[in-house]
Amino acid sequence: MPDQGEAANPAAPSPATPTPATPAERPWLRTLPNGKPISALGFGCSSLWAKSSFPDARAAEILDTLLAEGVNHFDTGPSYGEGLGETRLGRWLVGKPLDQLVITTKVGTNLVDGRIERGFTPDLIARSLDGSFARLGIDKVDVLYLHGPAVEDLGTPVFDFFERLKADGRITYAGVNSFDNPVLMKTAQSPIDIAMLQYNVADFRNRAAMIALHEAGKVVMSGTALARARFSPASFLPTSPGKLWYLLRMMRQEPLFPVTGLRLARRLRETGKEPAEAALQFLTGQPMILSSLFGTSSVEHAGENARAGHGQLSNRQWTRLADYA
Repeated sequence: MPDQGEAANPAAPSPATPTPATPAERPWLRTLPNGKPISALGFGCSSLWAKSSFPDARAAEILDTLLAEGVNHFDTGPSYGEGLGETRLGRWLVGKPLDQLVITTKVGTNLVDGRIERGFTPDLIARSLDGSFARLGIDKVDVLYLHGPAVEDLGTPVFDFFERLKADGRITYAGVNSFDNPVLMKTAQSPIDIAMLQYNVADFRNRAAMIALHEAGKVVMSGTALARARFSPASFLPTSPGKLWYLLRMMRQEPLFPVTGLRLARRLRETGKEPAEAALQFLTGQPMILSSLFGTSSVEHAGENARAGHGQLSNRQWTRLADYA
């Protein structure tokens, strides 16, 4: 189960599915402001899944498994595998009911003329987006995120660009994907519709921003729902090239994760559930988050994670985990 990764246009977004009284009341399927259903968990088409060394057939099998388990939210971007993440998702989308799927991609980490180029000028991100549509094989996405913008990137030129895309029917919502609190706080006061931030059972750094965004009527998504599986150090044993890749990445990001991960695992097991299951249900039960992304390179784990997301922590279990924030 470990995660080792990552309609009509409303004039202005109203809040998404109303905040429930308690976490346990949250359904698996929620709705975007335009009424389109979105699953509580989504899949990040990135990381090892988007690498050329990862088999195409297995990548497609993971998506098939997720769809069969009720996952309809798929997020990608041009920088994942230098376009391969979008290409693989696009191949899989052929013949799928797009009106029942939520597809999102990004600009800012742009793929232009075969090279990754950072920038948020309208001309540059327009060129990157054209490439994304071509690789995805579609002419519209539900959400287009600015990928890691700085505060100064959130200005009239970008906002006007998003409005033109909405008017042309190419996107439904404008988004910001950032883990930077000043950026997220500015997003809360901007015309942006949706923010994807970092919030999971091991990382509450964006909690204040999450509250501000929710109170401003923005839709909130979360990345890395399973905290990069730091609660399962044994799953990083380098028994395959893929696991070695994950181990090296994790050691760069958090050298002490074998110790901190074991502490997190004990805390999650206090719920009476397996750590991955409890971690997922902590996110699916968070009243301010509409949908949370996870990643995996395992077909088995993809199915397990999706099924776990259909379950719920009790209010007491959920509150106990939330108290660590």
